[in-house]
Amino acid sequence: MNTKDTAAVASRSFPKNSFLVEKLKNIYSSIILNETSSTLEAENLINFLNPASKAIIAIEVISDYILSQLPDSKVISKYGVGLYNLDFELLKITKLNLDV
Repeated sequence: MNTKDTAAVASRSFPKNSFLVEKLKNIYSSIILNETSSTLEAENLINFLNPASKAIIAIEVISDYILSQLPDSKVISKYGVGLYNLDFELLKITKLNLDV
């Protein structure tokens, strides 16, 4: 079990799937779930992801500004379909790991 990293799940639908949540809990000792049923944006997204080094997003937009506010981020994983909300060139520049 990973006890070094915190995983933050910004996706509003992921926490509703108990199977996925249990799988994540088996991997990370510390997880943060978005249980608001709202899509996190701008400062709310930054504040939510800031304590974590790894993130799972769905339709949340990861802009240059948002990424610049998350200096401890190591990995962003995409849950669901579509990649329109990720700037791959930006992610290459930051050398952040992307898991799609």
